[in-house]
Amino acid sequence: MRGLVKLHLLDELVELENGTVVPFAVAFNSMIREVMAAATPRVLKQEKRSTNAFMCLMTAMYSHWKALDLLYGARDSGTRSLLQIHLACTIRQMFDAYFQAAYIDKEDTEARAEKYLQFQIVEKWRGAKKATKNTDDISRYIANSPLRTRGEPELQKAFENVRASYLRRGKTDASKDHNIRDHWYEGNLGELAKAVDQSGDYL
Repeated sequence: MRGLVKLHLLDELVELENGTVVPFAVAFNSMIREVMAAATPRVLKQEKRSTNAFMCLMTAMYSHWKALDLLYGARDSGTRSLLQIHLACTIRQMFDAYFQAAYIDKEDTEARAEKYLQFQIVEKWRGAKKATKNTDDISRYIANSPLRTRGEPELQKAFENVRASYLRRGKTDASKDHNIRDHWYEGNLGELAKAVDQSGDYL
């Protein structure tokens, strides 16, 4: 898999601007932390919705990166084959976040960022529906929570306000739950990679 080939980059040495030579993993970790630190003040000031969206995606990418770094560092001859699929999946999740950020940045940036952020309402609504349908202890706790009486109507109202923005391709009836797409963007991740000219990196 392409993702497994990319793992070799973690062992490569790279030279920083100050002339220091470090493993790629160390350099990438430092870079992504610097970017997040620089973006945080802008997020707190809520200057642009796109800044918030990029910060969310950067946080997701960093979380996947730390998981990748941990898994890759823990491998040995006895566990390498067992960890390969987890490593490949983690790399794919990083590219997922990257493709979304690149798509937002390519054009109509603020509108796409708003769509990305508003989709959290859809995800919360779906999560609440699933949680209250299950019968495990956590689901029962949620279903019986006194906060549900107030929170559920508010979430439903918020969902009704945005649901028409996330219709599946070719669908026109927003009142049917199954017509609401699974992602904030249309299509699938492969189409998203193609839209940002990164089909070669799609796993």
